[in-house]
Order: sequence, then structure tokens, then C-alpha cells
Amino acid sequence: GELHQLLQPPPYQNFVIESSLWPIRVHYASSSEEAMAQEILATAETSWAVEIEQFGFYAPPIEPGKEKYDYSIESGSGPGGYTVPYAENPLTDWTDCYSYIVIDASTPESIVGGVVAHEFNHAAQTAMDCLEIRTFFENSATYIMDRVIEGQDFFGISYMPYFQAYPWRSLDDFGEAYDLYEYGGALFVWYLADTFAPDDGPNLLAEIWQACLQNDQNNEPDYYDAIEIALAARGIPTSMEDIVADFSVARFFVGSWDDGAHIREASSFVNAEPTPVNRYGIQVLPLLDQRPLVEHRPAPYATNHILLDLPPVFNNKVQIDFDGAEDTRWAVRAVLFGGRQETQSQSVTLDETWQGAIELAPTGHSGVLLVVTNLGTEDYDPDNMRRPTSNYSYSLRTKAPPAQLIALHPDQTIPGLQSQKFHIEGSGFYRGPDFAVEFDDPNIEVTHITGVTALRVDLILSLSSTVTLGAKTITVTNQGGEQTSSQNFLTVIDPETILDTNSKQGGCQTTGSKSTNWLGLCLLFGWVLRQRRGVTRQVFESK
Repeated sequence: GELHQLLQPPPYQNFVIESSLWPIRVHYASSSEEAMAQEILATAETSWAVEIEQFGFYAPPIEPGKEKYDYSIESGSGPGGYTVPYAENPLTDWTDCYSYIVIDASTPESIVGGVVAHEFNHAAQTAMDCLEIRTFFENSATYIMDRVIEGQDFFGISYMPYFQAYPWRSLDDFGEAYDLYEYGGALFVWYLADTFAPDDGPNLLAEIWQACLQNDQNNEPDYYDAIEIALAARGIPTSMEDIVADFSVARFFVGSWDDGAHIREASSFVNAEPTPVNRYGIQVLPLLDQRPLVEHRPAPYATNHILLDLPPVFNNKVQIDFDGAEDTRWAVRAVLFGGRQETQSQSVTLDETWQGAIELAPTGHSGVLLVVTNLGTEDYDPDNMRRPTSNYSYSLRTKAPPAQLIALHPDQTIPGLQSQKFHIEGSGFYRGPDFAVEFDDPNIEVTHITGVTALRVDLILSLSSTVTLGAKTITVTNQGGEQTSSQNFLTVIDPETILDTNSKQGGCQTTGSKSTNWLGLCLLFGWVLRQRRGVTRQVFESK
């Protein structure tokens, strides 16, 4: 119908040049375009030799009666080019298409070669599967164009920031309002090649396209299936879920974040660092039940990165808790990096309700990275173009090791004492919401903790008049729940004993054990004595 007519190759123009190496020709309208036509033909010949003969892509089919594959120079579409599959090829057992390529006359000379190599890869793709979704077309061609123009990685790298700006969008998503997202997705192909075929990445990509072949209109297998098929054929059994979970970590370590342990040459991916959904300093912890913004919730086969910066000296542990919605599947990784330490990545074990927790010891590292990947439902298919986002929550806590207890000052007290100041001497105290001090006797109340440093805890105690006499055990709970207990840290004594002892000695003594505040106790016992005398006077006067 009308669409078929619209997609037909443009009419032949006034001038044409043909290749003597491959069945290629270039049409152009004006002699002023001859130099450009020559450049197009030269790169088209190179593209055929490299992409078809070396990498293993299929040669684009040529409709009977045409004899040559057609390139045209035209004006009006803007700098660049496009490939048009205009009719299915009935001569093969798979769903491939006849196509042609148009290069716009306004394309700058500096990028003509890259545009031609890119568009020729589209022609080779349509020779294998002209039903595959546009995303993989552009992922692949953007990666390949740099492999054809030897020594030049400009095109793929320059597009990566458009992809990395939206890690929460599906890998198979394509550009909204032509935002170049799917072109930047060449990073995913780069990762596949570097991870699974470091010596022949373009050949692996061609094998994936070969695995896409089908003879129906359902695009099955799609390119997710084909990736698994091609890797299995190479003796690398894996799943797209595992690949996406690994890629979600690797895509963080590019540009200025490159750690040299994920994608080769990733430091050259300028401005391609992914956008984290949140970044925190250690001072804001604990963070409980945090959730991404609605617009940042990950779609299937997409990810969120949450970054926690650590101070230069940090010896505490970090605990991460995760709770994912049950409308999808999740993969969660906790990564320690930076500080000139080796990057360490651990999977967070999740139960059947997608909940899990992990405890990290990041000593020496400068950052903790939480990578949350939505793996989609088991029946997720990129062809249906439904990409529902899913929600989750996470908590970040510091967890200090147990504190060391040395002494309590004063270390003696009496029943009925109210609002008396004490302090604990020790080390490793770390205050937070979990921090607590308590005694084994419920009649001893810690009414206030007035200060905490690494070496000292200041507190105020109140004792019931019914508290039992004797030695008491103290327990200090550090931030994160680690506890330390010590017996005989505080002794509750009978004030009668002290008063009798002091009266025999001729008054309060200020010498003795260094850990006992005798002066304070004497003042307190003086108060008890005055209270007792006041009671006696009241009784006498009443009589």
C-alpha cells in the first residue's frame, strides 16, 4: 500500500559511481557532491570487507534486477544518514529484508566515514533479522562503526552519556523524543564484547545477530534470547539475568570511577559516569526505609545506584537491608571500592519475598555502592514494549564494634540517689540511635546520656530507694547493636555503713581508691545525716 510505496528506494540520480570490489554503488545529484560520493564509496567498501568478511555479518540482500546495493546522497533530513528496509526478501528461509542507505548532503566530512559504517551495519543486520527491535540495531551499529574506522572510538564513547544518564530505564528501551539513549547503549555491547570475547568482540556480536534469525513475524528468538544462545555456543552458559546484574555493577566503573577491574579502557569513557539515585555521607546514617523517587524506580532490566561516601578513617561496619516489591524479580549487589583497595562485590541474598540484608567491613575503602537491579518478571519480553517500574526500600546503618569498658566514676552509690552525674571511662564508644547504657538491676535508671566521645560516656543515674545493695553489672550497646558488659562496675552500698565508718574515723576521708569519688559520697552522706537529724528534730518538737 501507501507505506510500501513510501519506503521504496529513491529514483536514481544524475551521477553514479560503482565499486569494483563489492556490489555497491553511490547515486548523487550534483557534480559538487562527487568528493562526498567517493568518500562514501571508499568507506562502504571498507565496511563490506570488515563487517562481512572479517566479523561474519551477512551481506545485505540485493533485490533481483538491481545488481548493486544502493547508497544515495540526498538533502533535507539533516546531518547523518538512515537505512530503510523496504521489502522482505522471499528468497531465504529467515525474515530478512532488502534495504538501501541514504546519506544527507549536509553531513560534515569529519563524520561521513562513521555514518557510512554505522548505516552499513544496519544493512547487514536487516540481512539477518529485520524484525529485531530498534534498540539493538542502534546498540550494535554504534559499537561496530568504531571497529570499522580503526583506532577511533569517538562515536560510541560520545553517545554513552545519553545512556548512562538514565540507568533506571530498561536496556531495551529506546530514545524518547530522539534522546540518543539507544545509541549510548553501545556501552552494553562493549561490555558483552570485553567480558565474553575480549579478542573478537565484533565476531561475537555477529554471532548474536545470527542467533536472532527466525522465519515468522514474532521476533522470536529476540536479542535477549540470542545473547544466551550465542554465548552457550561458545561454551559460556549464562542467563540474561546474570549478565544484566553483572553489567549493572560494571557500568558504574567508567570514566572517573574506573577501577581497572571491569571494562577495559573504561577511563576513556568521558562523562559517561551513571547518575546515582542517591548519594550520602556517613554522617547522615542511619537511613531507614529509603525509597527511590517515582521517576527513578527501575524498569525491567534496569538499575539504581546508591552511593555512600566513607571518611578516610572508618573502622565500623555498614549494614544494608533491602525489601523489594513482589511484582518483579530483583538482584542486589553491595560493592566496596576506592581508597586504593581492591574492589569487592557481594550479592545480597534475598528470600522468596525479595528481602535480605548484608553486613560489610569497609576498612580502607572510600565508598560503598548499592546496586539494585530489576530483573523483570519471568515472562518479560522486550518486544511487547511494556516496561513497568517497580519499587523497593533500603536501609543503611553503621555498626560499631563492641566498646571497651575500663571504669565508672564514681563506682559507688547509695539507694534513693536521684540525678547524680557519672561517667564511663573506656574506648570505642560510637553514638547513634542504637546506643544505650543500662544496668542489670531495673531499680537503677539511666535518666540521661549527656555526652559520648570515643573515650568517655557522661550520664545521669537515679536509683530507687528499694534498690538492692551490692555489685551491679553494666551493659553498653554501641551503634549497630554490639554490646559490652562488665560486672562489679557499680556497687550500691548502705549509707549507714559509711556514716558509721566515718564517725569512727573522725569525719569524711578523701583518700582511698582512685576510682571512688569519696568527696562526693561524703557530701551525699552529709546530706543523708542532715535529713536524719531534721527528722529527729521534727519528732522531738511534735512531742
